[in-house]
Amino acid sequence: MPPPTRRPDEPDAGTAAPAVNAADVLPPPVGLRWAGERLQWTWPAGCTEMMVVCRPDGPPTAADDPRAQARKVTNTRYEIDGGVSLPPGRPLHVALFCCARQAGRLAVAASAGARLRLAPGGDGAGR
Repeated sequence: MPPPTRRPDEPDAGTAAPAVNAADVLPPPVGLRWAGERLQWTWPAGCTEMMVVCRPDGPPTAADDPRAQARKVTNTRYEIDGGVSLPPGRPLHVALFCCARQAGRLAVAASAGARLRLAPGGDGAGR
């Protein structure tokens, strides 16, 4: 009898499937830049909240990186303020993580949708 087959999108036996939440399937923000003393970007469709995570000594490893500062920003607050202010001091590594409401709770994407490094004396170079 032939061994059972699996679909290509199924994990191998004994391998945990990656957890996916509503924020993980959102498109990434685009155009991340430092302009007029504010962090600015174009919000992806369906995203109304974003985690802005900053760290001076290297790129944030996750939205809940214990060595980073994190701030949740709504698209309404972003529009009122014309972007997001950041803590002083450079260099500063910034990562954006999309958020979505799932069953009444905030779901945060597992990986950053956009990153930026603000260099000392510079205006930042996006990645």
